Amino acid sequence: MMNVSIISSNVRSLNCRDKRRMINSVIQEWRVDVICLQETKLEGYSGEEIKQVWGKRGVKYGELQASGTRGGILMMWDNNVWEGEVVEIGSYTLTCSFKSRVNGFTWHMTGVYAPTCNLERQEVWWEIGAVRSLFTGPWVLGVISILLDMLQKRGTAPELLKWQPQTALSRHLFVESQHEATVQEVWSIHGWNLTYRRRIQDWEVDRLAECYGTLDHFGGLKEGEDTLRWIHHNKGIFTISSAYKNLNQMGTQLRFLPWKLIWKVKNSYKVTVFTWLVVKEAAETINHLFLHCKVIRQLWHLFTSFRGTNWTMPQRASQAIESWNNEGSGNTDQSRWRIVPAVIWWTIWKERNMRCFESSSSPLHRIKMNCIITFCYWCSSEYVDDPIAVRDILGPL
Repeated sequence: MMNVSIISSNVRSLNCRDKRRMINSVIQEWRVDVICLQETKLEGYSGEEIKQVWGKRGVKYGELQASGTRGGILMMWDNNVWEGEVVEIGSYTLTCSFKSRVNGFTWHMTGVYAPTCNLERQEVWWEIGAVRSLFTGPWVLGVISILLDMLQKRGTAPELLKWQPQTALSRHLFVESQHEATVQEVWSIHGWNLTYRRRIQDWEVDRLAECYGTLDHFGGLKEGEDTLRWIHHNKGIFTISSAYKNLNQMGTQLRFLPWKLIWKVKNSYKVTVFTWLVVKEAAETINHLFLHCKVIRQLWHLFTSFRGTNWTMPQRASQAIESWNNEGSGNTDQSRWRIVPAVIWWTIWKERNMRCFESSSSPLHRIKMNCIITFCYWCSSEYVDDPIAVRDILGPL
């Protein structure tokens, strides 16, 4: 092991020359080995920009380019001390490996840009987990926008409840002895007892205020076993209604969505969620894929032909699922009729992914057969390929 001087910070754009020079002054003052800058908002880096940030010779760097004005990660290191290499570039992460030129000590660092969208943040965690599985040994994670795990916890167990600040400021602003401290050691009834290792820079004031603003939500220590706590419910428990209210704070209900025809149908949970996303996010491309392309028209016609009816395809997915339900209102087994849209969409989605990611495709008759087999399986909860059994299941339609 050896001591490594690292900075990980959210710079909120590197377009400004003065900001690049300010970062350079910090690098020179702290004699930094590696620096990871998130949210650079740059799609490429010139030699002059790198020189302005690092300020001396022997610099190497890896980059995750920004998407327009979003994201962007720049990781630079002292090539005289560390032999660095970019090992993985993801959608939200940049991972580099470092080997000491002195004693061969090897470690990895992952820079992360965490977007504000909750769904995208879930993808960030999956990506971080996948990156971590690629190597062993010491690993540094430079994280922004995800502050304190302890805010979701209660209890006093020092071996479980860690302070662990993970903001852009924390690792180089608070003294090192507090990085692994428990909440008990840095909090009292009088407030937080945090010690700074240096003076605060003017450009850090907003981030520090944001840090303390988050800490203000901490309600204090309580005796008992540590538990996860959902902060959007007064009892700390997770409920669908509290999650909905949190995501729908403006109070705009999606009245036009036929949610009962999606969530009340007897499908598997992942298929129900998939159907909901198809209907809720119905854009032009989705409407074409799931309603109007020539392949899926054949699947819709396949099921309407069992009843001998003619059905006019609506323009949107939400209209289609309502119209389909009305069309089957006189069925002997209406629950099976309601499954059909999800079956068709699920079949075409799997075919689309196979063509996109596996460079293979199925002929039309095979797609129809997969659709029918999937429908029979969802209706009977067992694999069915016998023609008589298939006829018995399709008969009530």
